[in-house]
Amino acid sequence: MYLKSFRVCNFRKFHENNNLVKFAEGCSCKKISEDNKDERINVSPNITLIVGKNNSGKTTIINALDILINKDAFKCDDFNVYYLHDLFDIYKQNLTDEIIKDNSPTLEFEFEIGFNDENETDVLSNLYQVLSIDDAENNSCIIKVKYEIKESNVFVTNVSNLISQMPNKDEQIIFDKFKSLINETEFTINYYNSLDEKIENFKINNLIELTYIRANNIREDGCLTKAFTKIVECKYNNIKKTEQIPELDNKIDDVNKTLTEYMKENHSTIFNNTIKKMIDDKKMQVLLKSNLSVRSLLNTVIKYYFVERNNEIPEDQFGLGFTNLIMIVAEILEYMERYPKTALNSQINLIAIEE
Repeated sequence: MYLKSFRVCNFRKFHENNNLVKFAEGCSCKKISEDNKDERINVSPNITLIVGKNNSGKTTIINALDILINKDAFKCDDFNVYYLHDLFDIYKQNLTDEIIKDNSPTLEFEFEIGFNDENETDVLSNLYQVLSIDDAENNSCIIKVKYEIKESNVFVTNVSNLISQMPNKDEQIIFDKFKSLINETEFTINYYNSLDEKIENFKINNLIELTYIRANNIREDGCLTKAFTKIVECKYNNIKKTEQIPELDNKIDDVNKTLTEYMKENHSTIFNNTIKKMIDDKKMQVLLKSNLSVRSLLNTVIKYYFVERNNEIPEDQFGLGFTNLIMIVAEILEYMERYPKTALNSQINLIAIEE
């Protein structure tokens, strides 16, 4: 499965027009590559691509997906500002309960999910509630999402009371209060199929998982060490799949044995000889044992340096751009480890990497 298109209505910079985002389909890029014999086009047939110019709304699309999938709640500032002014003008011109109810603030989204015939690992169990016969025949299905007011009657009353203050107060003040009212109003997320039938007991995060890697993800000291550790661990785990006992494991076992023998000879024995003068050594002895592992080796023993003209520069002096790059690579590798190529998939797994 893959995300074929995503329609956004009234969210941030997207209003009612030019709001359909069609994603580049990986298998189409592969077909182009085969036809043109151009090896530079190398896209997985199950990948979702977002391509666009600067300030064209790529980040807005990812933010919409992130809120729908991971957060489940929007704010007034998420509504398109022109849309809110349009609603406000409608209320001013015709302040009736019916007009307010029919034009209550709503965010609308539409997912088109594509199925790939060549992908034998797709499992459609998470789509049984929304899948129709026509959808199955078209190798795609539509899921509509609406962020709607839960109790419209309460909203109608509050808007009526607010707009009625217009003759006595500045219009901008009333509009600001209108935005505050939206923040205070209780909304709910509802799902509909392609026939506009409401879907019960369904959540989009059961179908789509989104991992969002932001451009500036340096959160704490030592983050570069942790990033390198993820990269090395990924390489180590791949080696474990091909070797019964990786060479690194054997070396760590030898180090543990050597250190344990050294500690016993130079520390444990001396300590125990002193203690047994006071306490029966059959009742208490001390053993100092090396317990080095791959994880503890990478996390606490190995130190990472940037080498410049044969000088070792500490981690906290790495450039911001380089550090961000390594952090992104580490998160991508961790993501790939979670979703092996041969695993059965009942979800669309999206990874968004901010420039």
